[in-house]
Amino acid sequence: MPIERMIEVQPLALTRLGQSVGTSDFYEACLALMAELVSQDSQWIVVYSRIARPRTLRFELSAFPSVEIDRDLVLSTYELGFYRFDPFFRYWQSGGEPGVVGMHEIPVPPSKENTYLTDFMPITRMADDLAVFLPVSDHQCVALTVDRSTVFSGDEFALLRKIYPLFSGLEDLPVVLRA
Repeated sequence: MPIERMIEVQPLALTRLGQSVGTSDFYEACLALMAELVSQDSQWIVVYSRIARPRTLRFELSAFPSVEIDRDLVLSTYELGFYRFDPFFRYWQSGGEPGVVGMHEIPVPPSKENTYLTDFMPITRMADDLAVFLPVSDHQCVALTVDRSTVFSGDEFALLRKIYPLFSGLEDLPVVLRA
């Protein structure tokens, strides 16, 4: 879907996003727009740090997930230790850059077994994750992650990469206004 068409189709989501700039609702508004652009089964808002463990701000299932998911089991399993195997956490800690990144784009270190794929993903019942990394400091970012039971297409990645500058620019806006 060309970005021009996306703007025609998503006016309420874009309005909500604009109204949320500088508020605690900003990241949820980004996720709401993403949900209108790509189908998903669950959404996360996670603060990743290069110097500390991740902090989950939100984990929710979509209104109609394509598979049955035990939300509480997924969240508790992640927070009790599987975050250590999270490819997005590993990506950010190893100097990852802001942008849109797919789980399968992150190389698995040869010295490590991919426990995330073999042990955690079956609990989630998901096949693919993608994350939008929005930096908030030199060492922290907010990652807006969406998961689903089928693999994201190249077109879906391309669309989210086209709108990434919108998310990034709006996130920076309050900083510019305070300067």
